[in-house]
Amino acid sequence: MCNRRMSTFSVFVGVIALVLFIVGIATPYMGIKTSDNVNTGMYQSCTQYNRTCYDTYTYFAKFGTEKTRIIISAVMAAFTVVGMIIFLGMALFYLCGLFEENSLAVLAVVVSFSTGVIGLASLILHGVTLTSLSYTLSWSFGIAITGDIIQIIAGIFMLLGKMAPKDLSV
Repeated sequence: MCNRRMSTFSVFVGVIALVLFIVGIATPYMGIKTSDNVNTGMYQSCTQYNRTCYDTYTYFAKFGTEKTRIIISAVMAAFTVVGMIIFLGMALFYLCGLFEENSLAVLAVVVSFSTGVIGLASLILHGVTLTSLSYTLSWSFGIAITGDIIQIIAGIFMLLGKMAPKDLSV
């Protein structure tokens, strides 16, 4: 039975982070270029003229360095999602007593923090690339950043739950 209050809260926070991050990177509204009527996301770019959407690597094919940075940020975002899922799995194993060692909680904290750093690096790289192409960052970018910051907060709650005495965390 799951019995560590702060660490249990970290799982709920981690789920919220995962949902926000996935919504942020999956929608094609991370950047908007009103002069061309184009909105772009991490994986898809759409034109408003004929309502056609393209993969970002296809749409940005004419830009050499920018295309490479967009692909790198997309791969890093995918690794971030995988890291968030691994954190949730490790946290659940720790919470529900499948592994009593504190080393699993420490590893979950490390995964959470490193996932947060990789996600922030991905989003910063993507945001800088879009702004260099005269795109304005939009709501989807903000949601992804929020989800990533919340992932780091989930790691902090897991760390606090691991450090709390057992009688106080029940």
